[in-house]
Amino acid sequence: MNWHRLAIAGIAAVGLALMFAVAGCGPKTESAAPGPSAQPAADVTYTVLASELENPEGKTVYVCPMKEHREQVSLDPDARCKLCNMKLVPMEEAKKAWGER
Repeated sequence: MNWHRLAIAGIAAVGLALMFAVAGCGPKTESAAPGPSAQPAADVTYTVLASELENPEGKTVYVCPMKEHREQVSLDPDARCKLCNMKLVPMEEAKKAWGER
C-alpha cells in the first residue's frame, strides 16, 4: 500500500516541475538580439521623423528599410530605427527596394 503513495507523490512532483517550467519560473536570460523594447544604447544614433530632419547641406539621408517605418530618418550612416532597431540604408536604395523612384 505504501508504493501507491510513493507513485502518487512522484507523479505530483513531476507535474509540479512541469508547471514551473511552463510558467517560466526558471532563470531569466536576455535575448541576443535587442528588440524595440530594448533600452537604447548610449553610443548608437537613433532616427528622427522625416519632418523634423534638417539637412541644409544636402547630405545623404538614411532611412529604415521597412516601408512601414519610412518616416524614421537620419544623416548618420550608422543610425538605427528607433521603432525596430534595424540599421538604416540610403534613401535611394530603400526607394528602389520599395519599388519607388
